[in-house]
Amino acid sequence: MVRTATEQDLPALSALWQQVFGDEPAYSARVMREFAGLDNVYLDDEDGVSAMLTAIPVQLSGRPGAYFYAAATAPDKRGQGRMTALLSHARNAQMQKGRGFAVLVPASESLRGFYAARGFEPAFSLRTVRRTIRRNLWAVADFDTITGVRFSQVRRRFAPDAVQLPDAAMTGQILQLYSKGATTVETSRGYGIYFEEGDTLRFVELFADSDADAQLLLEAARDRTGCERATITLAGTSELFLGEGQARPYGMASFWAEKPELYQSYMNLMLE
Repeated sequence: MVRTATEQDLPALSALWQQVFGDEPAYSARVMREFAGLDNVYLDDEDGVSAMLTAIPVQLSGRPGAYFYAAATAPDKRGQGRMTALLSHARNAQMQKGRGFAVLVPASESLRGFYAARGFEPAFSLRTVRRTIRRNLWAVADFDTITGVRFSQVRRRFAPDAVQLPDAAMTGQILQLYSKGATTVETSRGYGIYFEEGDTLRFVELFADSDADAQLLLEAARDRTGCERATITLAGTSELFLGEGQARPYGMASFWAEKPELYQSYMNLMLE
């Protein structure tokens, strides 16, 4: 039977989550309690908790929707239509709450066809750019100043049409990035989040008002680290370094109400 989760279901849900994704029970329980709320967690318990789906509230261009996250079916129960039933149930439940769409990130490329057959379409892409960073001793920026709720604030400033997680989830995301060794670089005209990997800076997010402002962020990061190269993840539609790099598919969406204009929309760093 497909139903909404309760507090008593958390141990079984966390066990399934850990079996499929490997995350610790403390993390999955926090996502379900704090980021989604148990009334947005759905499960199939026909013969034990065999499938689950978490619907985290999000916003896109000011419209409420849901991020379908941690969609999991026990390996020995796959191919029986359980996730299809969960997706349908979650869609109806979220529509009743006034949410007009769902977004998700397939856990593998092979799952894109599965979700496409269930009403999801490619909606968000990312573009990878590789650049050599020139030296600029006059490049000035602030480092590691983006914490907690400020991550939501700078995202809204530079990417107003981004799929936006709740503030608690955004806080969790930036703290997780810091714990894995990320650094943030920021000016009044842009920001970036990067990891130092050998002689290369891997930017997992970069926004700026212009190419020159983005270049300044790169140069400040070079001055701090000595790294002369950067690999940069941008929105597929970003106008930064236009014409450089190659886009790849990322998120998918299913719209139940009027579909918004997606030209400038962005989706990335979605807890996965």
